[in-house]
Amino acid sequence: MRNRMKKRAVSLVGAVIMTVFTALFTLSAYAAEKPEIAAQGAALYNASTGEFLFGKNENQQFYPASITKVMTALLVLENAGLDDVVTFTDSATKNLESGAVSLDVTAGDKIPVRDCLYGLLLKSANEVANGLAEHVAGSVPAFAGKMNEKAKALGCTATNFVNPNGLNNASHLTTPHDMALITAACFENAAFREIEKSTTYHFPATLNRPDGTNITMGHKMISPSSSQHYEGILGGKTGYTSKAGNTLVTCAERNGVRLVAVVMKCAGTHYTDTKKLLNYGFEVAGTAGGSGTVAAVQGSTETQGAAEGPGAAQGPGTSEGPGAAVSAPAASETAAGETNAAAETTAAAETTAAAEAAAPETTAAETAAGTVLPSGPAAAESTVENAAPAESSAPQETAPAGAEVVVGTAPGGEQN
Repeated sequence: MRNRMKKRAVSLVGAVIMTVFTALFTLSAYAAEKPEIAAQGAALYNASTGEFLFGKNENQQFYPASITKVMTALLVLENAGLDDVVTFTDSATKNLESGAVSLDVTAGDKIPVRDCLYGLLLKSANEVANGLAEHVAGSVPAFAGKMNEKAKALGCTATNFVNPNGLNNASHLTTPHDMALITAACFENAAFREIEKSTTYHFPATLNRPDGTNITMGHKMISPSSSQHYEGILGGKTGYTSKAGNTLVTCAERNGVRLVAVVMKCAGTHYTDTKKLLNYGFEVAGTAGGSGTVAAVQGSTETQGAAEGPGAAQGPGTSEGPGAAVSAPAASETAAGETNAAAETTAAAETTAAAEAAAPETTAAETAAGTVLPSGPAAAESTVENAAPAESSAPQETAPAGAEVVVGTAPGGEQN
């Protein structure tokens, strides 16, 4: 009798332990549930451990748009002094498309590298990108070669840059995986981090703007006053063209864990997707740089068809540029509108939060473009910053009051 009671007691204790264990396991699994990401490509990288915690088409090639400029900044910081002076040339400043994001720098302007980097990363000025490239390497193509060498040294396997600014080009491609490695390397540089934490900057006097220019950081998650602000953010870079969609790289750190989130080919969901990735990453990564509980690149969906955006079947240098025929975004994304009308000079402003609907933060009147390279496609296209299709139901088609509108038509048909 005693033996039977003892066995029952042991069985009961075992059942209780199993129930508790199962409940804890279920709660843990729920807490680490991977996020639903609307972007066509995404990667989440734990820079503290070198682990990829999440991926969606992370090895598929996409147009990067202006997130390209983080690589440009890194190379400049590694190959030039902050007090060096960039002398701008005709080739850097006069081959920009009409309506391009610019600080109105002209041939003959002499600007310190430090100021140029603020103009590059906050304003996303394209003549500044070209001038920096020429200062470091002598020409834009030579600088692109250095970009590709650096990408390979960082472990990138499917990246090919042809310019320093992110202009759409059939051969200018990278992947979420590779951009995560590049961005992580950028944030190891103290000077880069210093620039990235800035929300405003006074760009110095130039020949065309003798009083200088006040510029503002385009990445909304950085500013403490923005409804998009994210706790622990170190910085990042925005990008947009009609073919690239919204692209965004973001670095954040909490409790010693540094994460890099990359989203590509978004239709206005870049901030929402990025926050989901970072929240997920901090849940699974633990604290003090601890190893994540999720296998590397969990949730990979690399089986996406080649018709959906630039794909693996269309490598760098192909005659038909990736993105020539792209599918519609996922149903959760707002349709990306291309502003192809010849006289348009404005684009949709982002209204990603209900509080911003009445007075959205945007630099929607800016477009980005760069030097048209001989190796590029027949019609180069301008890079557009912060001109996302709105996440709300109705995109705002006019630039907000006070926005800087550059009148003109881009040859590529894109306006900001």
